[in-house]
Amino acid sequence: MIINSAKKFIKESLENKYLWIWVLSYLILSIIAYNFMTPLKTRPIYENSLVGKIFGGLSLFDASSYLTIAKDGYENARIGVTAFFPFYPIIIRYISYPFRLFTDNVFSIIIIGTILNVFCLAFSLNFLKKIIKIDYQGKVAKYSQFILLLFPFSFFFLSLYTESIFLLAIISSFYFARNKRWLLACIIAIFASSIRLPGILLAPALFVEFLNQSNWSIKRSLPKILWVVITPLGAILYFIYIQMFRGGLYLYFEAYRTSWPDRKFTPFFLSSIFDPIIELIKFKSIKPNDILGLLIVAMAIFVIYLFYKYKIRASYIVFSILNFVLPLLTGTMESIGRYYMVVFPIIICLSIFFSKNRWIFWLYIISSAIASIVLMILFINGVFVG
Repeated sequence: MIINSAKKFIKESLENKYLWIWVLSYLILSIIAYNFMTPLKTRPIYENSLVGKIFGGLSLFDASSYLTIAKDGYENARIGVTAFFPFYPIIIRYISYPFRLFTDNVFSIIIIGTILNVFCLAFSLNFLKKIIKIDYQGKVAKYSQFILLLFPFSFFFLSLYTESIFLLAIISSFYFARNKRWLLACIIAIFASSIRLPGILLAPALFVEFLNQSNWSIKRSLPKILWVVITPLGAILYFIYIQMFRGGLYLYFEAYRTSWPDRKFTPFFLSSIFDPIIELIKFKSIKPNDILGLLIVAMAIFVIYLFYKYKIRASYIVFSILNFVLPLLTGTMESIGRYYMVVFPIIICLSIFFSKNRWIFWLYIISSAIASIVLMILFINGVFVG
């Protein structure tokens, strides 16, 4: 029964024609941008390998840290990689091991990582469709596929980043929670917290979902609700590893500071929004990432309004609001686009809205697709946009 259900799910996921059109289009664009355009800034070049020419554009910036961990682990790596959580690169490390016996370590890791990302995205799209159909009609589910695949920063799903696998962990955990398969939902949430730090935000969201299903009675939720409490275990175990085997937990924060020197913790998260606005009003220079960030934040504010308008589920709102705030605590807009991209209730709300406003949907799709192409070309040519 379970095996047949899994086979059916995999078959459904891989038969998504929109996914394969997207993968082929973005891979071709990546090859063209990487091999035939002049880089705007310094970037790694793989000139002596066909594999490098095909996949080189998918392994830039932070991807180099995941490559290092997948290839050598944390033991012999620079301090900076400690800021990157282990689940994604370790999975790639072990899946790619047989291939590394016959080919270059780096290229086998890039290929396996790309294939893993595609499968994770395929499964994510299927889970997204299924979780939407619990509450809404099929048209909303169909719109969600386009909105996610053509999100301005969707090229990160194909790059050697954690976006695809993290999205899969988030949506599947919520899906199984909605279907009251709590043990499986919480196990997946543990894995999510070992992929990226925001994975720990599943804990309060799943807690609210559990209460919702128990008619908001904590007494009726015990003892099963204790499963939700252990969902940050993935992150906790990684921090214990750093403390015991890497020289101390302070190294994580040192690595974070080294990798992203512009990010400084501030409890006044609204300053991350208002500071660029003030700079813009004063006609001072403003970073392109800040402008992109302001547009994404504006979209998030609109989505919050849609939460109220469409009476979105409480657990979805909790998860979204926490994920809206967390990146802003760094005092910068950098990477906020890809961070918000995996907050699937955004996709659900936009899908509902666009299903009622088709002309706005097509306007969004065209403009978002153009933005995604431009941003991907900039990214591959050495300009970090996120």
